[in-house]
Amino acid sequence: MTVDLSYGDVEATLARLNRIAEDKRVAFRARLKHFQRLGFPPGVNTGTGKRAIYTFPLLLMMAFATEFAQAGMAPKRIVKTLSANWNEVEWSLLIALTPEELFDRWTPSIDANKLVWMLSPESLRDLSEEGEGEYDYHESIRIEKLEDLPSIMMNDDEGSPIIGEFYRHLIIQVRPFLMVVMGHIIAVRPDLEPTDLWLDLEQRLVERGRQLKEMIDTIDVRMKLNGDDQEA
Repeated sequence: MTVDLSYGDVEATLARLNRIAEDKRVAFRARLKHFQRLGFPPGVNTGTGKRAIYTFPLLLMMAFATEFAQAGMAPKRIVKTLSANWNEVEWSLLIALTPEELFDRWTPSIDANKLVWMLSPESLRDLSEEGEGEYDYHESIRIEKLEDLPSIMMNDDEGSPIIGEFYRHLIIQVRPFLMVVMGHIIAVRPDLEPTDLWLDLEQRLVERGRQLKEMIDTIDVRMKLNGDDQEA
């Protein structure tokens, strides 16, 4: 099932998620529009007169954006962080929503749905000696198992973040956060079921994987053809 959400659905869901007062909705809407002006999330700037359609993953991008804003990150850094990492971390959302009993206990790399996102915000990056680089935010979000957090925190000299400091962490428990978000979506759109959202996320990830495989296969064919031409 494909889940299509309107901007109104997204705004109402995020307002509920962040407990926005009714008389502050205009100010909150302005902050959401700021993300749109930054081209975020991708694919929803349809132009004047066209209705923007949000998918479930795009709504989740916006939900995480407001969560980062709650932690004090500036909009531009939020956009950089999520845009640079989304393709790598989106799979964690599907895992977090999958019932734990469905996991193969013989697969140690994926044996639980209790995951966290870890990052080390550095809002003064542009004022630092290093300055702000184009690729600073790539791989700046780490996916870890909740049960591993104590050992990660104890080994403060290992696994230092790509950006930020080892002693400063923003930690989001993925499954609880997603369950809360889904509850608010369904309150706004009673026609939806949790299974609809899970299947929509799975379908889009599978489709993206298929497109990636096709692209890799095309590159392999072109490289082979170029190699045959050079040998001839």
